[in-house]
Amino acid sequence: MPTDEDLLTKEQIAELLSPGQPLTVRSVERYISLAEVSPAEKGGGRGQVSRFRRSDVEKIVTAYRAAKEARESGESQALAPRTNSAVAAFEGLLGRQAEGFEALRSALDPWPVWIDTKRAVELSGMPPSWLHAGLRKGELAAVGKRTTRRIHRDDLRAFCDKVKEPEFLAALLTKSAT
Repeated sequence: MPTDEDLLTKEQIAELLSPGQPLTVRSVERYISLAEVSPAEKGGGRGQVSRFRRSDVEKIVTAYRAAKEARESGESQALAPRTNSAVAAFEGLLGRQAEGFEALRSALDPWPVWIDTKRAVELSGMPPSWLHAGLRKGELAAVGKRTTRRIHRDDLRAFCDKVKEPEFLAALLTKSAT
C-alpha cells in the first residue's frame, strides 16, 4: 500500500503543474481526464479527498505540457484566443446572412410592434413632454387619437435617435407662435 508521501491531492497537483500560480481544481480534473488516470484512493463525502500516485502525476504533467504546447502553437482551438481571420469569417457570415438575422431580430424584439404613449415613455426613457412635443409637431408618427394613440416601435426608435441631436431637441421644445 502506498504511503502518504507517495500520494498527492488535486491541490498539490495544481501546485506542481503551475508553481506560484496554481491551477483550479477544475483545470486539474481536465488534465487528469486527458491523462486517463484514476485515483489510487478514491475520495468521497465528509472530507475524504482523492489522492493520486506520483507515477500517475507524471502522466498528468505530461498531458498538461502537451495541451499547453498545442494551445501555444495554435493546434488547439479550445483555449486559443480569437484570430483576426476568425473574426473576419464571422463578419462575412453576418454580411451574407444579414437579411435572416434582421428577420430573427424583429421576431425576437422585446418591444411590442405597436406601443401606447405611456409605454413609449417607459421604454424610451425620455420625459413625456418630449414625446408629446414630437407628436404635436408631427416629428413622431402615431395612429389613433388621444387614449387609443399607438406608435410603431421603429418610429419611436428613429425619434429617439433624432432627440440625441441637440439642435433637433432645441427646435422640438420651442413653443410655436400659433
